[in-house]
Amino acid sequence: MMQGWISRYGMPEEDILNTYAKLIAVLQYAQVISSMENVTTSQVRHMASNDASSLDAEYVQLEASAFADKQQTPAAEALTRQFDPYKANIPGDVSEGNPFGFGYRLPNRVQFEYIVVKLSDVAAIIKPPTDEDVEQYYQQNRARQFTQKVPSDPNDPNSPEIDKVRSFVEVADEIMSQLRRQRITTKAEQILQEVRNLADAELPRATADGNEPTIQQLQAKAGSYAKIAQDLSAKYSLPVHNGTTGLLSAVDIRNDRYLRRMALVNYGTNPVPLSMVLFSLKTFGDDAAILQSFSPATLYSSVGPAKDPASATASDVSSQIMLIARVVDAQPDTAPANLDVAYSTRTLTLGDAGQQDKTFFVKEQVVKDLRELAAWETTGAKAAEFAALATQNGWDAAVSQFNKLHKADPNDPNAFKSDRRRSVQRISKGDLEVLATQLSNNPAGKIYMAEARTESEFANRLFSLVPADPNAASKAQVLEFKPGLSYYVIKDLKLQPLYQEQFQKMKGMVIGREEYGQAQNLAAVHLNPENILKRMNFRWAKPAEEPTQDKTAKEPKDAS
Repeated sequence: MMQGWISRYGMPEEDILNTYAKLIAVLQYAQVISSMENVTTSQVRHMASNDASSLDAEYVQLEASAFADKQQTPAAEALTRQFDPYKANIPGDVSEGNPFGFGYRLPNRVQFEYIVVKLSDVAAIIKPPTDEDVEQYYQQNRARQFTQKVPSDPNDPNSPEIDKVRSFVEVADEIMSQLRRQRITTKAEQILQEVRNLADAELPRATADGNEPTIQQLQAKAGSYAKIAQDLSAKYSLPVHNGTTGLLSAVDIRNDRYLRRMALVNYGTNPVPLSMVLFSLKTFGDDAAILQSFSPATLYSSVGPAKDPASATASDVSSQIMLIARVVDAQPDTAPANLDVAYSTRTLTLGDAGQQDKTFFVKEQVVKDLRELAAWETTGAKAAEFAALATQNGWDAAVSQFNKLHKADPNDPNAFKSDRRRSVQRISKGDLEVLATQLSNNPAGKIYMAEARTESEFANRLFSLVPADPNAASKAQVLEFKPGLSYYVIKDLKLQPLYQEQFQKMKGMVIGREEYGQAQNLAAVHLNPENILKRMNFRWAKPAEEPTQDKTAKEPKDAS
């Protein structure tokens, strides 16, 4: 770089080095300033205790839904009063003004067409590998795949290592299965690549001056998935499934037994979940997923083939599929216009028994929340009743008696049951901030963060109930937890504290982590442009003829 600057700009080498030296001096000074705040012993003990202390809890959860009147029909006015304040809120986003976490905001959603082949169907049309194929594969890969280092003396693990080659008889069945899987997945990929070539062959591209084709132009030129599926089904003599989903959120995709496993794989890269690709559309603006190894998805352009990465090693392919998809509609997150908003959340239709079309109704969610809210005081009273029964008759007897008195479904013997959580740990604010950063590029990140904050609050509430005296006799305690619309009757809380021996082992790591974090935070404050101007006493120069008036730059608040 120096040689380039010298030849291009005629800068002397000494000037370049002096400038670089000044930059290094500024950075070193900033590093010294940012590292001056020491971590205190009390601070380290507190952080280590938060990280390592845990508790075991045994309890019975009483959900408000268990006592809600399923036949109750709220009045229209009540529905509106419940809907209006929370229609723009993300479900589960708890706040001081919304302790139950009510929310009816519609998430980012995509609707896509798909073509699917089942690997079990593809298995029926491939040519099975022969014994000669297995023998050839073994000979070609014996040194690389079937040779391992083992101790020369089986009784002495420290003896010199030697090469041991697994015999053909040992690995023949394994190779046969591997070759069969490879042929199945290769054939499925070949069929779906053919789908992609046929479907996208005439799609218009952006012009030289950067003009993008319109949605109407893309729709008109996209090949018909239905016809392609029909033609390929006849060509390869196997079922090729085709359909169009409803409007699916990232959570809907996560909850589907097929779609949640789908990912795209590039050579040398980690699999990218299909949902990440589908939600990378420009339509979602700042919420669009950022892809490192794939181009962002565009409307009517095929994505895939997508598959379950585990299919490469799965011994049974009966539940495995491979698919091609293309987004035909995308809806950014928004508050529903009214209570009557509804849309299909249909996923893949593959002819499986029990598959049903699903529809999401905003009004149904509001009605459900109102019913549970109406049962909230009743749930609290039942929790107090259960605690009294447990104190009087013992825990197990109380569970059995309470089920007889209050279970809504006579066919469910354990509607209310004793449950346990082991090794519950508090989640620090810093950890939540790190998690928020990690989930910032996840299409379902907002929902996951709401769940994490709720879990953190629940852990904090449990820790707050731990008695100061560990030897005190335990008694049933009632915990009201609005974010989960539940009451918990706690039988027992056992704290696993941080012991001195554990603290000695981990304190070095805690100190290093905290000092690094503090230095990074202080560096951001120190190098903030407003704070730099403040330290320099920077002022704008004024022409000599103007009256002298010291108008300094606005003093920023020093975040340190």
